[in-house]
This record gives sequence, structure tokens and C-alpha cells, in this order.
Amino acid sequence: MKASLDVLAFADTRKAAILGDMFELGENEKQMHREVGIHAVRKGIDVLICIGSLMKSAADGALEYLEQQKNAEHTEETPSSSAHFPTQICHFDT
Repeated sequence: MKASLDVLAFADTRKAAILGDMFELGENEKQMHREVGIHAVRKGIDVLICIGSLMKSAADGALEYLEQQKNAEHTEETPSSSAHFPTQICHFDT
């Protein structure tokens, strides 16, 4: 997932990442999710939407790293049931 964020970081437009839970990571799964959130911020991702119970750690890590300066959200619902996504992601986002 970090490698995908690395590729996204090269986009010339505003960058949006919608990330879901990573399963079967073992006892360090919360820390690994947290690291993904922090990595997204470090790579300049403008909008980070985290979906699933495990991705809450990613959203928390991103928000703590940013000290609430950027836009990160968490939901346990699937994207199809989340009506707020269209307001976060714009036509020219990558």
C-alpha cells in the first residue's frame, strides 16, 4: 500500500487516496495501518479516506502527524454507501 502511495505522490494534481483494511498482518496490524496513514501524509496526499475498522489506525496516525492540518476521514462503511465522498473528491483529483 505504501508503494501505491509513492506512485500517487507523482501526480501533478490534488491527490486523493481511498484505502481499505489490510488483513492478515499479524500482531502488529494496528501499527502497520498507522504507518500507512503517516506515510500518506509524508507523501503529500491531500485527501485520505480510510475505510474499515483497521484503517481507523491509519486515519488516527495521519491526523496525529498532521495535527489536524489536512483532510483525513475514517468510515467503517463501504464507498457505495458513503454519500459524503463526492464532496471530498473533485473531478481533477488523482
